[in-house]
Amino acid sequence: MKRSVPSLACFLLAFVTLAAPALAETGFQFAAPNTRAPDDPEVNGFRLSLLHGENMKQAGVDFGLISLSETTTFSGAAFIMGMAKVKGNMQGGAAFSLVNVHEGTDSGLNAAFINLLNNPTNAVNIGFVQMTIKTLEMQKAALESFTAPPRAGEEK
Repeated sequence: MKRSVPSLACFLLAFVTLAAPALAETGFQFAAPNTRAPDDPEVNGFRLSLLHGENMKQAGVDFGLISLSETTTFSGAAFIMGMAKVKGNMQGGAAFSLVNVHEGTDSGLNAAFINLLNNPTNAVNIGFVQMTIKTLEMQKAALESFTAPPRAGEEK
């Protein structure tokens, strides 16, 4: 019996050490507004979202039904009947949706009716409307310069 206690302690220590990283990612997740089952910020597998799904990292397949699908880091394939929003980087993969909004750097394929992208230089982009965030900022600045009141001493 004395011998089995240290063996059991070593086994439990090894299990906790090796299993903890595996428990930090889930292979399947269902997401809805204010619901994430299981409640894990990282999905390495398949996420199904209805109306809204949000996590930190999505690797694998992301499928959204009439959904706003949000993640910080994405790699894999996204099929979103709604808007796919990547707050960070898309590290290879494909995003198919009605609207793609990607705030970081993309590599892979973006296919949507509207693509609003920050840095799509390493991506193939297919869509009816293609806009980069920098282009929008330049257009906004140009419009503001036309609508700004004249400075003192200047004529408009």
